Amino acid sequence: MCIRDRYMKEWETKDESDNFSQKFDYEYAKDIVRPDVEEEIKKNVDEMINCELKLMKKGKQKPAKKPKPPKAKKIKIPGQSTGGNRPPLDLLAELVENGVVKKLLPARLSDFVGDFNLMGSALEKADPMMADPSMAQLRQIVLEYIAAPLGSKNIRQSLDKKNLLTYLFFGPAGTGKTMMVRALAHECNALLIDLSPQNIKGYLQDGKGPEKLLYFAFTVAREFQPAIIYIDEIHEVFPGGKKKTGNKSGAQKLKNHLLKHLKNQKEYFLNERVVVIACTNQPAQSNKKDMKSVFNKHIFFPLPDYGTRALLFKTIVEKQGGRLLDTFPLGALAYMTIGYTAGSFKKAIEKVLSKRRIEQIKDRPLKIEEFVGPIASLPEDYRDQYTEFREFNFEITGLKEKKQKRDEPQDDPKKGGKGKGGAKGGKGAKK
Repeated sequence: MCIRDRYMKEWETKDESDNFSQKFDYEYAKDIVRPDVEEEIKKNVDEMINCELKLMKKGKQKPAKKPKPPKAKKIKIPGQSTGGNRPPLDLLAELVENGVVKKLLPARLSDFVGDFNLMGSALEKADPMMADPSMAQLRQIVLEYIAAPLGSKNIRQSLDKKNLLTYLFFGPAGTGKTMMVRALAHECNALLIDLSPQNIKGYLQDGKGPEKLLYFAFTVAREFQPAIIYIDEIHEVFPGGKKKTGNKSGAQKLKNHLLKHLKNQKEYFLNERVVVIACTNQPAQSNKKDMKSVFNKHIFFPLPDYGTRALLFKTIVEKQGGRLLDTFPLGALAYMTIGYTAGSFKKAIEKVLSKRRIEQIKDRPLKIEEFVGPIASLPEDYRDQYTEFREFNFEITGLKEKKQKRDEPQDDPKKGGKGKGGAKGGKGAKK
């Protein structure tokens, strides 16, 4: 339509007597814009209706079944029937009442006095058996393998071995095994459960006593971690030698139930801050096969070396309130006390440093002659038995077997057989 025709149709006959100022026609403007607006609204409404229809169709469809999570394996806990579904707090109360859960005298890892053995590499070359660990090495091993995972949940979860951690401390009496357990319990703020045969005689007399006790102990340890299950004189639980027929001792009755708990509860103690520490000063009387299979790590507490004996003596004297002059012959004392332990030093020093003698130190300094008699009268001289401890350590750590394999004669392919002469005497085949 041309402009003239449009004017003739819409505006020529239009009455504008009331529109003297010639303002725009509001109704005419709405008529022009309305079709475009209606078309856009129609499109939007159609899109919304299509979305609603899709949602209605989806609502009628059955939702896809979610895959069922795998059923957790039921872990059978040995002795569970003896607990009678009692809560862990009730079990803890009974163990405390019977002296199984106890608080030992506090100690620290720094109380384990000693430095690195600077002659270790030279001794290792000269001795067919492995060199004894130094006191500093023992502190480092205990800190990294036991104290850190026991005290920190994050470190425990990051370990390769996530199952129950078991350790064997062995060495002469007085070398610091029990003191190390006390230090771990104190510094890690751990619950200590003492299952030593001498401490649980009341439970061993009953038929189901050992089974009940171990269920109580391991349940309480897992519930109130960090926890240390401590067994002293473990050689009584795993005795060596030929099996004797007849009635077993109370400690031997504990063996079968303990093996069940240690072997059947690996999954039960995943990432748990619970450790089992056993100690013995008579490892030769134990069953080496059981000791090797039951415990993850075997830690030898040796007799103190020359430097450690000198440092030990000075440290113990100062802790008892005494004081040594710079001229005191510590070297001579360390040399003459070969075979003695820290416990031996402590007993001898306690005999000398009475309350009256400590008061007289300023006027009358301590002399070496005062300590010679008390030290000589002590029976704790392990020089004769020390070879047994070292042989046990050499064997249980697997180094003896590795050395034997290394020293075995190897086959010589040029000679066509084993040994020097081969299978046929070593002359080889005739041409």
